Amino acid sequence: MTRTPDGHYLVAGRRTAYGDLAQPSGGDWGGWLYKFTEQGDSLWSRADNAPAPHVPGGEFAYGGVGILSSGSVVAGGLGTLSTQFVGWVVKVTADGCMDTVFCAAVGAGEPPSRVLDASLLSIAPNPARATVSLALEGEAVGDRPVRFSIHNLLGQEVWSARSASGREEVWLSGWPAGAYIARAESARGVAARVFVKE
Repeated sequence: MTRTPDGHYLVAGRRTAYGDLAQPSGGDWGGWLYKFTEQGDSLWSRADNAPAPHVPGGEFAYGGVGILSSGSVVAGGLGTLSTQFVGWVVKVTADGCMDTVFCAAVGAGEPPSRVLDASLLSIAPNPARATVSLALEGEAVGDRPVRFSIHNLLGQEVWSARSASGREEVWLSGWPAGAYIARAESARGVAARVFVKE
């Protein structure tokens, strides 16, 4: 849950085609954004799939959100397409209307056995300016070094490192402003979230 500059709250997660928690046939999972007031009154809600022809299958969701200085919201999801991970990012206006969409494969090869809950990957601060700290939490680290990577909106890896502690600090000096997908892969699986560099 993220507090927005206008004093409200935004939650990112997942939805199914049937609106329940049971996995529907065909793996029709999607990202879900919900904005509400401090009193819990709904302001807007939206559910999005990755854009065609790259609609991921399997379990996926928005892994996080960033609020731009304009008030626009950037959210990203992760899914699989054949044997590739597909990261996708959407930008919506402060009132929940679609602004831009992007989808690209951000890695190739056999997917790990498990997609971890995105909340296990912490990113702070978000939005970031000079540095951003990445940390894979608790049991998700596993028994081998964690491979952290960051991808731009073209799906290109722009940074990577391995960490036995499951924590890394990334210097962002010289990086263009915009949304990035941070990814952590451990022996337990993979988690990904979106962050914004101002």
